Amino acid sequence: MPSKTLQRWSGGAAWKKLHAKVSGSSGRTSYVVSANRLHSDGFRQHSAADVHRGNVVVLTALSARTDVRVVYNIYDLPFGQSASTITLADARTNPTFARPQAFTQGWGESTRQHQGGVTLRHAFGNAGTLTVTGWGTRRRVWNPIPAAVVDLKRGAGGLRSEYSSTLRIGAVPTTWTTGFDLSLQSD
Repeated sequence: MPSKTLQRWSGGAAWKKLHAKVSGSSGRTSYVVSANRLHSDGFRQHSAADVHRGNVVVLTALSARTDVRVVYNIYDLPFGQSASTITLADARTNPTFARPQAFTQGWGESTRQHQGGVTLRHAFGNAGTLTVTGWGTRRRVWNPIPAAVVDLKRGAGGLRSEYSSTLRIGAVPTTWTTGFDLSLQSD
């Protein structure tokens, strides 16, 4: 029977967070699916934001010694406003103040990031464990700031493999690990 959770929090500046989670297992497979949304109008002028996040994890036992895990995450900030900096005097007398340029130049940030991976793990009895992971991520950031606009499109991925085992050196149990890691990135 799946476990289901729905939570809601709220606070000042119209801060609200809604979180939903479902988890469970069926046969050799277990899973967790989670999503949340956060909204705030912000304490200061021009500081509102909406953030959406999602996460999925699935673990399947292929055999008594082998399992595979799949993970996927998404982070989405359609546009978070930025009130920027203020002087100490403004902070003391008008703490919600935002510089006029924040409005006219549209300061803030928009970000979306996807990331995922697959891990295969196999235990060779007393001989050790082999773990192989392939992963990838894609990120897009658009951030107008006073002097420029940051416009980043990034893709990255890689493959990681490790073999780990335990042996005795005299009376001392010792764990050793070897492997490789390959990562690629493009901006």
